[in-house]
Amino acid sequence: MDITAFEQALAEHRPAIVRFVRYRLTDRSDWEDVLQDVLLTAFQQHHTLCDASAFKPWLIRIARNKCNDYYRSLARHKEVPLEDTMATAVSPGPEDALEQHVVQEALAALPSNDRQILTLYYLGQQPQRHIAQTLGIPLGTVKSRLHNARQAFRQLYPLPHATKGAPLMDNTRFRFPEKQPPYTITPLSTPPAAIRLEELPGWFLVPRLGEHTNWAIYDHPAATLTETYSLAVTGPAKVHDVPGVAIGVTTRTSQQEPSAQANRWFVAQLTPTHCRYLSEMHEEDGATVLRTFLDSDDFLTDWGLGPDNCGRPVDIVPAGRIVRNGTSLTVSGDFPVSDIVGSYRLTIGKRTFDTVLLMEIESDGIVSEQYVSAADRTLLWRRFNRDDWRKEKYGKLWSEQLPDNEQLIINGTTYVHWYDCLTDQAFC
Repeated sequence: MDITAFEQALAEHRPAIVRFVRYRLTDRSDWEDVLQDVLLTAFQQHHTLCDASAFKPWLIRIARNKCNDYYRSLARHKEVPLEDTMATAVSPGPEDALEQHVVQEALAALPSNDRQILTLYYLGQQPQRHIAQTLGIPLGTVKSRLHNARQAFRQLYPLPHATKGAPLMDNTRFRFPEKQPPYTITPLSTPPAAIRLEELPGWFLVPRLGEHTNWAIYDHPAATLTETYSLAVTGPAKVHDVPGVAIGVTTRTSQQEPSAQANRWFVAQLTPTHCRYLSEMHEEDGATVLRTFLDSDDFLTDWGLGPDNCGRPVDIVPAGRIVRNGTSLTVSGDFPVSDIVGSYRLTIGKRTFDTVLLMEIESDGIVSEQYVSAADRTLLWRRFNRDDWRKEKYGKLWSEQLPDNEQLIINGTTYVHWYDCLTDQAFC
């Protein structure tokens, strides 16, 4: 590859490499240093690349090797605590640390020798013979210590592992009523509390091993069931070496359908501070389509959350940006905006819940109401459309299509209720 072609290809793929390095390293100064090392190495070796179409995987391979070198360097320095090395090695981004609590607790309970050998082998990705040289011990001792450390970790790790590639089990399904149970929403005088919402936005599943959920869509005003969704975490996963969990989604338009295989898949990541998507895969026109956070901006447009897809914060506190008085709302600042707007008593059928209402107002004319229980789980999610939302497609204003549906007035603009999502949490 000549220098002109190299510079053009680098300009095209540089954002993806920046994301790759930032996802794997925590400290800004560290990831910037590693990134510069990646770019310098690529420049020095560009003449070795014969196939220009292979530029992106070639560059990612360089970046992966440089990140691995960084972790090996950390593991060799005696003054760096192994606990910090473990947290850094699986860190998702410049502002977050991937510390899945159960994993951290299990690691913290291990003897230091076990933590050390797991760090060098799994995070430093060092061959066993290199570990033997680093620690000054025989190769056989490395093998036995690694085996014992694995066994000790399995004993301490409390969560079950799903069978890789298994379909969603029938016992994760929930049978929703064909007609949505009637519900009432009553405002409470109690000030709304902060919430810790670890669910994937829009899918109501906590991306953690062992989790599953079900939810259904009911169209209004008829309140008829149109689709059901069953989601389950199927096991740990990695996307471009960034760890998360794999999620299978089964969609049914009729509850009479037999047990089905998942027809959409995610890899998602939950940290102590954020929740985000790493990849999405679905079937389209007979082909499997896979997109990841390193792909074009199309992925970030559809699935990105927060700046540079850092994720949605899981700790949400009332900010006072949305002030609600009945069906009239005043919003300060520009859209999009998300805020807790009040406490409400939600009665669904014979069940009553005290909830916090989280509202999101998008810049494209979509508004949602999300009623979150005291257990920090979504019970009811309500969708509203700006009156002229996609009028060119539907041919009418929403107030004309659904004249009997509830309306909100937000900064003087009309929004019309379209449909509800009801989760299995509402029946617990």
